[in-house]
Amino acid sequence: MAYRPTARTEATRLVYRQRLLDAARRLLAEGGYAAAGISALAERAGVATGSVYNRFASKQELLAVVFRHVAGHELTAVQQAWADPKPGAAVARAASFMLFAQIEPGHACPMSMSHAVVPVLQRDGEVGRDWLPGLLSRSYDPRLIAPGSKSGLTFGMGMTEKQGGSDVRANTTRAVPMASDPDGRAHLLTGHKWFFSAPQSDAFLVLAQAPAGLTCFLVPRVLADGTRNTVRIQRLKNKLGNKSNASSEVEFDGTWAVRVGEPGRGVPTIIDMVNHTRLDCVLGTTAGMRQSVSEAIWHARHRSAFAARASRFSSATTPSSLTAFESRRTASSSSP
Repeated sequence: MAYRPTARTEATRLVYRQRLLDAARRLLAEGGYAAAGISALAERAGVATGSVYNRFASKQELLAVVFRHVAGHELTAVQQAWADPKPGAAVARAASFMLFAQIEPGHACPMSMSHAVVPVLQRDGEVGRDWLPGLLSRSYDPRLIAPGSKSGLTFGMGMTEKQGGSDVRANTTRAVPMASDPDGRAHLLTGHKWFFSAPQSDAFLVLAQAPAGLTCFLVPRVLADGTRNTVRIQRLKNKLGNKSNASSEVEFDGTWAVRVGEPGRGVPTIIDMVNHTRLDCVLGTTAGMRQSVSEAIWHARHRSAFAARASRFSSATTPSSLTAFESRRTASSSSP
């Protein structure tokens, strides 16, 4: 028989959850992400470190709740160099990206896309006026509601299809103009995307074959009237790593979309977003290397074997030194 917690047990769990969340808010406010480790979180909340995860269904749930509901607005804030484009803003944003990507890299992709889509929408003022205020917001809003009612917005992207792979000009998804739209902007999409990044996002840039050729479109997850758009998730990718960053396969069936950029100029329109996300791939890789260096050096300094610290053996220190050198060189070459 499956275990069923009593009402008292469930009530206690909810109390501890709230204490942990409150403690996380205080720690983040006082010392940023570096101060919000599990041990510090447990101490501030007054619970045993080993029992922190017991207050949630899983480690993933704890991370999701803390990062989404406590730190989400801060993560969005450090992403938006566009909101305050003063000298050095891009460098500060890059440094922030590399720092928080070492804590939990799973959210780096949707934050990167939400940053990268801004210049695309800035070039299309007719579409951008509805979406840029939410993208440039300092808030994170996880609610599945009409985008105009949200305090902050995130973006994803979908280009790849089964038959084409990287050759997006071989895409078969069709875009049919809606006769009811006199401006010719609104279309209905029919087709699929084999790789649809961050399906929890509020909107997505996609490519589809329109009458004028391959064109870029914005597909909202929820329409302006609050109804859900027909973005049908077929499955989540079973990836080797980075599983906390959801990627999916989706189908479009009369899916509402609005054209972005010029008809038939889909690749030149979306490539600016692609370019900025690829720059973030360099920053994210640098963050992963830096995290590896930190863990390797900590291991060498604290691991004991044969009555001695691992740092006394060249087999431990040499790889750590080489990794540290490569990490520093990569960080220098990836600076904006």
